[in-house]
Amino acid sequence: MIMRYELTIKDEAAVTEAVAALKRHGITAVNVTDTSREIDPVAIGRRLLAEYPELDVMVHLAAKHSESAEPAASRNAFSRRLADCMDAHIKKVLIISGHPRAEFDSLAALEVLDAEGFDIGAYCVHNPFLEGDALEGENARVTQKLENGMVRGVCLQIGTDLQAIARAASFLRSLRYDIELLGSVPVPTEAMLERLKAKPLAGVALPETFLASREEAERMTRETLAHLDAYDIEPLFFLTAIDDATVEKASELIGK
Repeated sequence: MIMRYELTIKDEAAVTEAVAALKRHGITAVNVTDTSREIDPVAIGRRLLAEYPELDVMVHLAAKHSESAEPAASRNAFSRRLADCMDAHIKKVLIISGHPRAEFDSLAALEVLDAEGFDIGAYCVHNPFLEGDALEGENARVTQKLENGMVRGVCLQIGTDLQAIARAASFLRSLRYDIELLGSVPVPTEAMLERLKAKPLAGVALPETFLASREEAERMTRETLAHLDAYDIEPLFFLTAIDDATVEKASELIGK
């Protein structure tokens, strides 16, 4: 099973330290988050590839960070970000709306990618852990996303409902049998549990038992990872820091 890690790097100066940690642990696949307009994930991805050319880099692009008052300006801003990816030799992007979702959202951003014809593999996000009308709306949106031929894969939101994971895998592959699936999984260190309690992630609803006990969180994470493996879903490890203890915990949980 591939070990892919999600990195949040605040500035380019921190890249060298991150690369050293990646190489030390033999990590060859990462995602670079897009957390604010002030931090350019494409620039981070460019530096990562310059220092570690063999790295499989997927850059997150939040559509809301290209939002302008005029729709044409939003499209042009996002097109420039895609052109920057091409220039940096970044071949994979995870296109998200961002929270709160703006008028220029992931669907509009995917339309730009399709119209421009850039040679970039696009991934999108899906939350199968919603319920009722919210889940129906989410399913409708991901159906529309997968009608775009540029979309190569879908990343499932964080969640521990094993039946929802199974339903999502079946549903998404009924839409596109060839689609790649990833599943976001937090590494349940004490620091991660405190972070999730202090600053809950939008759209993520974890059981209180997960947040209250590291032992229970580890048990549920092992179950989730086994389920992802059974449905051929690649885990994407969400972590607070790329340090030795966190990477070793992820490897332990996955049985490596």
